[in-house]
Amino acid sequence: MSYKFLIIFLCGISLSLLATNQDEKPLIEKMVVQNIEVPVRVMDENDNPISDLSKEDFKLFENGKLRSINGFFLKRKKIRQTITIPGEAIVDSKPQIVPRTFVLAFQLTDFNEDVEKAIAHLFTNVLTQGDRVLIFSRNLAIDTVIQETNEQLVENLQTELRKECIKVKVRLNMLFRKLDDLLNESIEDWNKVNRYLLLWDQYKNEYLLPDTRTFYRLAHYLKNTKGLKWVLNFYQFEHYPKLKRDSKLFQYMSGARNALQFEYINAFDLTKDDFPVEAISKLFSTVDTTFHSFFIKRSRDEPHQDLSYERVSDELEQTLFSVTRLTGGKNMVSNKLIESLEQVVELEDAYYILTYVPAKAEKAGKIKVQVDRKNVRVFYDDQFQPDFIKSVSEQIEQEMSVKQIKITDFDTQSDGISFVIRGCQAQTQTLFVRVRLLSGSDGVHYDQIKEVRAYQNSISFHLPIFSGLTAGEYRVIIEVEDKSSGQRDTLYRSVTITGH
Repeated sequence: MSYKFLIIFLCGISLSLLATNQDEKPLIEKMVVQNIEVPVRVMDENDNPISDLSKEDFKLFENGKLRSINGFFLKRKKIRQTITIPGEAIVDSKPQIVPRTFVLAFQLTDFNEDVEKAIAHLFTNVLTQGDRVLIFSRNLAIDTVIQETNEQLVENLQTELRKECIKVKVRLNMLFRKLDDLLNESIEDWNKVNRYLLLWDQYKNEYLLPDTRTFYRLAHYLKNTKGLKWVLNFYQFEHYPKLKRDSKLFQYMSGARNALQFEYINAFDLTKDDFPVEAISKLFSTVDTTFHSFFIKRSRDEPHQDLSYERVSDELEQTLFSVTRLTGGKNMVSNKLIESLEQVVELEDAYYILTYVPAKAEKAGKIKVQVDRKNVRVFYDDQFQPDFIKSVSEQIEQEMSVKQIKITDFDTQSDGISFVIRGCQAQTQTLFVRVRLLSGSDGVHYDQIKEVRAYQNSISFHLPIFSGLTAGEYRVIIEVEDKSSGQRDTLYRSVTITGH
């Protein structure tokens, strides 16, 4: 729920006082009115937004008491913007009137041709010049603005995601080989099961469990961002080798050790109810952000006669699915990513804003909204959060108030490059700065990592990395990370060297 304080000054000047005593200061009465906005989504049974309701269809209660709705608005937004030219057909619009922000989140394990083409299509046919884009994955964080041409950014993003997927694939293959070796060992069956569950637990903690704080950080970032906002999630289903029911080890668990079988089955149940999906959905709904999620299928060959790869429905997947639905977005399960993108960009998100004055000006109470329409689903922030959610939110607010690391003031000179890292916490941070200079023809020309101690709020760099290079087009990639806080930033630039 977003608060907007409307300060209204009502000046009451007593004419009798003015008439009897001109030296008396006029009496000014000041009244502060707190008008609270309540975003409300109303959807039908198929999660389509309902946009034909009027103010009279809504009732708003605070702490069980009916309150007057003094403001009523219908908001609409769609990714693909259009304009109408008199006498001509509707065409795509390029100029940005309202600022737009897109968060692109990638959770991939196999960077294939479908993903590669979808990313190129996204930057060419969906995003438009002036859009602000935040890109992040397991090890990548990029904050940039879409330019007229973005070929270099797309190429760098595809390269980094491909490398990331290779690392993940190597990690998973090592894990799967350990399982295969385990099943071939001559040890007691109960020991095999316990070690199998230990390997699964390591995999689960590394790849499948969502981090509540990540969602809260993202919500805080978007809270302070003006304009229209979307989050596009690209999530690839992964498969984990589970014991076949006709395998010797599974039969062993089904026999004498039922408790062990229960532990095995329970270990693979990741769709528990303790993750605050609704609370997180409220956060993104109140910061005017719509999620769209693209779930990508994949398959694997069976690794062992006693194992079969099965898709594990995990908490992150369930969270993305639920948050997408509750924020008015669309869940797409298909490997035809370009077709899915084209469907999503044409979807219109519509929701209502109700405003009211709370009974107590200093604090709003618990909200309840009723809609006079049958067979609809109503979603809004009731202004109630469990204590642990409040605690996490307050911690994130405090952390995010700290200056964020940012690479700025990039420039080129005849012998190299210069840039500044800002937002450092003086005398408290050790930064790792990696600088790479690449070309399409000869590959890597410079790749160095420097460990830098921050003694002031900004650090300036000059690196003479152009020495001995031939004329041509090159790419500079600068990465900075603070290991203690996890803050990071990445900068991509194309440079032209004319020769020396």
